[in-house]
Amino acid sequence: MKKKMITVGILSVFAVGMFQPAAEARNIGRINTSINATGEVRTQLHGKVNDTKRGVVNLTEGTNSAWVTASMRNSNNEYRGGVTLRGNERREFAQTSVAAKGFLYKLGLRKTDAGSMTVKGSWSPDV
Repeated sequence: MKKKMITVGILSVFAVGMFQPAAEARNIGRINTSINATGEVRTQLHGKVNDTKRGVVNLTEGTNSAWVTASMRNSNNEYRGGVTLRGNERREFAQTSVAAKGFLYKLGLRKTDAGSMTVKGSWSPDV
């Protein structure tokens, strides 16, 4: 009787696990770079989009008063969404309707006013 209960319990755990939807891991890229107003610094090609609705940029360090423009681009360098934010700020942004699931994306960063600054943080092509 006890063996039968244990067997039923183990089979129940496996059955529940088999019918759970697989969770797709969100791709999070690290930001640690110096940027200026004269050119855009691009991160390396980053993970695939799992959800084609929104992306996110999280700047954990930088000058609070300086504005940074972050733009997401695909592997053909085509614009797929972006946002303007300050250091120590987290912002989500809408992706363009052509951002496609399963493709690789990169983030471009540019300081919108004069001078340069170092920014650190993270970003993801999907929230």
